[in-house]
Amino acid sequence: MASAYLDFDLMLEPVEGGYRARVLSSPAGQAQEPCSPDLDLAAWWARAGRLGGTGARQLPEVELQSWGQTLFRQVFRGQVEQLFRRSLDRAAGQGQGLRLRLRLLDAPELLPVPWEILYDPQGRRFLALSGQTPLLRYLEMPEPDRALALAPPLRILALLASPTDLPPLSVEREQAVLAQALAPAVDRGLVQIRWAEQADLPTVQGWLRREPVHVLHFVGHGLFDRDQGQGFLAFQDEEGRTRPVSASQLGVLLQDRPSLRLVVLNSCDTAQATSVDPFGGIAQHLVRQGIAACAAMQASIPDRAAVTFARVFYSALAEGLALDTALVEARKAIYFAGYTAAWAVPALYTHAADGRIFARPAEPVHRADEPEPEPEGTVRIHIGDRGGSVRDSTISIGDVAGRDLRPPEEDPEA
Repeated sequence: MASAYLDFDLMLEPVEGGYRARVLSSPAGQAQEPCSPDLDLAAWWARAGRLGGTGARQLPEVELQSWGQTLFRQVFRGQVEQLFRRSLDRAAGQGQGLRLRLRLLDAPELLPVPWEILYDPQGRRFLALSGQTPLLRYLEMPEPDRALALAPPLRILALLASPTDLPPLSVEREQAVLAQALAPAVDRGLVQIRWAEQADLPTVQGWLRREPVHVLHFVGHGLFDRDQGQGFLAFQDEEGRTRPVSASQLGVLLQDRPSLRLVVLNSCDTAQATSVDPFGGIAQHLVRQGIAACAAMQASIPDRAAVTFARVFYSALAEGLALDTALVEARKAIYFAGYTAAWAVPALYTHAADGRIFARPAEPVHRADEPEPEPEGTVRIHIGDRGGSVRDSTISIGDVAGRDLRPPEEDPEA
């Protein structure tokens, strides 16, 4: 796992007859090349929905590799592929990884394509499943993002919404499995998780007002209205029925919360968009509203995979890993749990250029001309100009050390 990265910025934009891949910046320069005319968006949208299958519906790994290789060859062609190879070599020569930052806003119809399955046939690996080549969907913002200094614990507010008029969700089970997944990190003091009593707007607003929240984790139904070109989350009203909360409303709820850096949406259809408004999807809209990052699901993710994702992803963030590196760790854990494709379900949107949304607080700086701090329990005694110290029951005066402190013996003649 690389500890530092160089960036490979790849923009996909529409041109007459299809799309063009442009490398805006990389360790080896810039380039552009037309994408393959065989890039069939409808087919890729349908394939994205098959990533989260289980049992007999689980996608075989060999088939996923074939898909990922096809997608790679449709985009990484000619000069773009050559530049990618040279960039990998230069990054490796410097002991670094190569972060692939996809820029898709000029072609929002490409957002539902499962880019996370890109498979490099020469390196024989999925890019997003390797710590040497993490992949994120980058949304550039006018103002650069700054990492929030964070001393553990990582504070998570979990919302579990199950409106009575929608297919039921096992809210109690979701809470139990998420709590179990995070228990090791909670016991180590790395993570603190709170549970909103009910997923309605006043309750969530109250939580965000009363205490700092670093991560908002939503489990529930996601909706996407293609007529309006906008995504919704199924919150609850006072009677427990569905209260659709649009991306715009959610943005108003979450904006102006400086401690809130990450939103994780464990819901279907939360990463979708239309060609009319690339920010109509919930994940994209939240990032535009100033949330540093949003992880949304491209398909239904199996329960066990979701638990594995939460346990590893949040623990890695609390340990100080960069966002994209933590996501690679979570993807690997899902893969090791036996899911051949579900590791590709999470899609990460961010405007954090270096993938860091949290930073460790700065350590106190010790100046060379300052005395070293005394060990705990030390009492210093100044005796003339020779100095001295007492540690527990041991005294040091000048050149004499190791003598126990004893009261003066009484003079019998006194």
